[in-house]
Amino acid sequence: MREKLEGLIINFFIYLLAFGIALVPFALIPGMIWSTFTFTMVATLVIFIFTCFIPDTSIYDPYWSVAPAVIWLNIVIKYRLININSLLIGIVILFWSFRLTINWWKTYKGLCHEDWRYASYRSKLSKFKFFVVNLVGLQYVPTVVVFASLLPALVMMQNAAFNPLIIIGLLISIGGVVLEIVSDRAIHRFLKENGVKASKQELNDVLHVSDLVFPLVNNRFVTRAGAFSGRWFSFKPSKEEVEKKSFIFGHRCMPFINP
Repeated sequence: MREKLEGLIINFFIYLLAFGIALVPFALIPGMIWSTFTFTMVATLVIFIFTCFIPDTSIYDPYWSVAPAVIWLNIVIKYRLININSLLIGIVILFWSFRLTINWWKTYKGLCHEDWRYASYRSKLSKFKFFVVNLVGLQYVPTVVVFASLLPALVMMQNAAFNPLIIIGLLISIGGVVLEIVSDRAIHRFLKENGVKASKQELNDVLHVSDLVFPLVNNRFVTRAGAFSGRWFSFKPSKEEVEKKSFIFGHRCMPFINP
C-alpha cells in the first residue's frame, strides 16, 4: 500500500511538471490546433525523460486518461469557448477520463511495476533500441493517437451554434463509457474470484527458484525464450549433419525455448 501511495504521489508531480512546462508553448502559440499539438509533444517529452531516469515506462500509462481532460480545460480557458458544444463535449471527456483514471488507479501497484510488454521490450532490446522504441512506439505514437482522436472535438468546440446531432454523439459516447465501466467491473470481479491468491513475497520466492525464468533487476523476470529471442548463437554440426547438409534441431535448441 505504501509503495502504491508513493508511486501515485510521484506520478502526480511528474504530470504536474509535464503539463506545467507544456503550458508555456501552449500559451504562446496562437492557433488552437498547433498550440494543442505542441502541448502534447512537450508534455510527452517531459514524461519520457522521467521514464529514462526511473526504469518504468508505465509512468506514461495515465496520459491516455488524464491528457484529454487537461487539453479540453486548457482550450476552454485560453480561447474562452464557453458554449453548449464545448460543454457537452467536456461532459463526455471528463466522464471518460474519470472512468479510465479510476481503473488505472485500481490496478496500479507502484513505481517499477512495469507493464509486462514494456518489460519484455526492455529485456530483449539493446539500450539504444529500447530508447527508440520507448520514445517513439510506446509514448509518442499513443500521444499522436490521442491528439488525432481529439481533433473532431476541437473543431466542434469552435462552433457556437448548437447542432442537434451532437446529442446523438453524446448519447453514443456516454453509452460507450458505461459499457467500459461494466466490463471493468466484470474483469475485476472475475480476477478476484478466480485469480491466483498469493502474496507478492510468495510469488517472488517461487520465481527466484524456478528453472523457467531468469531474474533481472528490480524484481523483474524473463522467460528462457524471452532471454534468447533475437539473439545469435553458434553450434558445431555433427559429422552426419555435414554429410547430409542438414541441421537437426534436437536438444541443442531446447535451452532457448519455454518448456
